[in-house]
Amino acid sequence: MTDTASREPQHALRLRMAVDIARFGDDSTVIGWRVGQELKNMEVVHGVDLMQTAGRIRTLAYELHPEGIAVDAIGLGAGVVDRLREMEIEGVEPVNVGLPAHDPERFANRRAELYWGLRERFRLGEIALPRLPDSDRLAEELASIKYRITSRGQIQIESKDQMKKRGQGSPDRADMLAMLYDSSLEWVYLDNYERSSGTPYLTPAQFRDEMQGW
Repeated sequence: MTDTASREPQHALRLRMAVDIARFGDDSTVIGWRVGQELKNMEVVHGVDLMQTAGRIRTLAYELHPEGIAVDAIGLGAGVVDRLREMEIEGVEPVNVGLPAHDPERFANRRAELYWGLRERFRLGEIALPRLPDSDRLAEELASIKYRITSRGQIQIESKDQMKKRGQGSPDRADMLAMLYDSSLEWVYLDNYERSSGTPYLTPAQFRDEMQGW
């Protein structure tokens, strides 16, 4: 293992947050944060209103001081974004996955671009995920997502509605992870670095096995 921590200052490994928004029903609000490549935590919340969600994000923002907070801004998420801005929370980055991709020749929309970027991280080993209570569910969500190549030769990830039609739940944890590891806003060091906590980590290979249908 390359000991990047001994070579790079710790302040260079910046903290980033992402939030996939839900309200009531079967879907979940998922808040995650990472330092560099390493996912630090993932909170999964059911049945809370949008103001409670905004309040929790505010609390974490003041505790963790993230450089950026990516928030799902489609539908309900737009209200959370507005409330966070009203509270003057810095670094809020609305994410609309239905918008055109940064690379529109290759990707049908931002959703496809985000998920393909996440796929590449797993392929290259540029991600470290601790074993969390929802790790198994996260792996199931990642494995359930399908993609296709459009007539224009673009990569397109199926929508949540399409997933639900074939009996799959909403990939709330996976959506959060795709926003959290958005490589278009990358500023982390991609080498492995020392992890002194002794926490058992899932290897990228384990998740690649889950995502073998990709």
